[in-house]
Amino acid sequence: MRRILIILTLVHCTILVLSQRPLDKQYSQWVFGYDYFPELGWGQNILDFSEGRVTLEHYDKQLDYEIGSEGALVCDDEGRLSLISNGCHISNRELEIITNGDTIDGYDWAYENYCALGLPLPSFQSTFLYKSKNTYKLIHKNRIRDNGPKSSTIKVKEIRQEGAEFQVVNSTTLIDTLLTMGVLKTTFHSNLEDVWVLATPWGSDEFIRFLIKEDTILRFPAQRIGPQLEERTYGSNRQATFSSKNDMLAINSPEGLLVYDFDDSTGILSNYRCYKYPTTGSQDLKLASGVCFSPSDRYVYASNIEHIFQIELSSDPDNPAYYDYGFQWEAGPNGWPIGVGNMMTGPDCRIYIACATTTNFMHVIHHPDRKGQAARLQKNIPTPMRIDNHFPYVPNLFSACDSTIVFDIGTTSTDEVYSSEKTFKLYPNPTYVSVTLEFNMQEEGKVIIYNMLGKVLFEMQKPYGDIEMKLDLQDFSAGTYLAMFRHSKGTSFEKFVKMNN
Repeated sequence: MRRILIILTLVHCTILVLSQRPLDKQYSQWVFGYDYFPELGWGQNILDFSEGRVTLEHYDKQLDYEIGSEGALVCDDEGRLSLISNGCHISNRELEIITNGDTIDGYDWAYENYCALGLPLPSFQSTFLYKSKNTYKLIHKNRIRDNGPKSSTIKVKEIRQEGAEFQVVNSTTLIDTLLTMGVLKTTFHSNLEDVWVLATPWGSDEFIRFLIKEDTILRFPAQRIGPQLEERTYGSNRQATFSSKNDMLAINSPEGLLVYDFDDSTGILSNYRCYKYPTTGSQDLKLASGVCFSPSDRYVYASNIEHIFQIELSSDPDNPAYYDYGFQWEAGPNGWPIGVGNMMTGPDCRIYIACATTTNFMHVIHHPDRKGQAARLQKNIPTPMRIDNHFPYVPNLFSACDSTIVFDIGTTSTDEVYSSEKTFKLYPNPTYVSVTLEFNMQEEGKVIIYNMLGKVLFEMQKPYGDIEMKLDLQDFSAGTYLAMFRHSKGTSFEKFVKMNN
C-alpha cells in the first residue's frame, strides 16, 4: 500500500510540474509601447514578474519600436525576454532584428505601406510566439491588400538559437490568401508542447484547425459551430482567448460574449452559447473589445471599451449575472480618453487591462476570482511610457499562477504630468527660416526641439514672464520636428514642419 501511495504521489507531482511548465518563466516579462521620445513619455515599458514581485519600468533600448496589439513575445527558461515581434519583423531582447527575421511575410503591400515606414501592421492578435523543446515558433497572420481587403496568409516560422544569436531557419505557409476574418486563436495542446491554431474564413461559422508539432504540422477537418463570424459580430479588434484550464474559447463580439467548450487534445469545439451583456457604448455603437477568464474560470471579464463587466459563467447566458465596474472613458492628463483595451492574465493571477487609446495608463484587477467589487479594480495606473492600445499577446494558461507574487508598482512609474492644456502655440507652420513660440503662461521652463528620431537638436531656457520666443531654423534640414515646453506644472508639445529655404 505504501508503495502504491508513493507511486501515486510521484505521478501527482509529475502532472503538477507538467501542468505548470508553459508558465515556467516563458511569459514573465512583457514589453509594450511605441516610438522613442522619452521626454514626451513615448517609448517602451516592461512589466516584469520574474523576481517574485511585479515591477513596471521604462524599457530603454533607445530605439523607435512599436509593440502592441499586433505583437507577441516569449522569454527563455530563466524568465528573460528572448524574442519579440511587432508583426513586421522578429527581434531579440535588445530590439535588434534577428537573422532572417527582417520581413515576416516578404516585401508585400502591407510591409511596404506599414513596416517599411516604421509602423506596425494594422492588425490585432495576429502574431504569436511559443517556445518548444529545441526551437521557438512564430505564428503569424498577415493582411494582403493586393488580393482583396480581407485576404490573408498564415505562416509558421521556426527560430533556432545558437548562443546569444537567433535565426529564422524555416517558414511554412498554412493558408495562402484565404479570406480570414478577425483574430487568430492559438493555444497549447494538452501535451503542453504542441500548439493549436484555429482560423476562420470571412462570413463563416467554420474553424480551420492546425496542430503545430516540433517537426511537422497537421491539418484537421474544419468544424462548423456557432454564428457566422463576420464584421457585424466579429470585427478585427475583438479579442479572443482560451480559458485558464484551456477547456473553453471566448470571443468578445457586439452580439455578446461567444463561448465554446474546447477539447485541447482533439481541437474540437462544442456547446456554443452567447452571454448577453451590455455591448453598446454611450454613442449607441457596439464596441466589444477585451476579454479574459479569471484564473479559476469562474468569471469572464469583458469590455465594450467604455465599461468592464464581470460575467458569471455558471449563470444563464440569455440573462447572465454580471457586475459593471462603471464608466472608464475618462480623459487622462494628456486629453486622450483612457477607456478599456485588451486584457491579459499575468503570472501573478492578476488581470492587466490596457487603455483603449494611446495614453499613459493601464488598469489591474487584483483578485479576479472574487465577486463584484471584491475583485478590486485599480484604475488608471500610470505607465512610464505610452501604451499603444493593447499589450502583446500572452497565452492565458494561468490556472497555476502564483498569487504570492508581490505587486510592487507605483514607485517605478513616472510622476511627470503631460498637460492636456496647450501652454503655447507656434507659427508660422509650416515654416522656412524661423518659428515663433507664443506662451499663454508666465512660468519659467525649458524649450526643447527634437527630430522625429527623438534626438535633441536645441534647448533654451524660458525666463519667467516671457511670453514669446523666436527660434532660428536656417540650419535645420527640411522635415518634421517636435517642440516641447517643460515647466513646473507639466509638459506640453507641438509638432511643426520645416520646409526647404
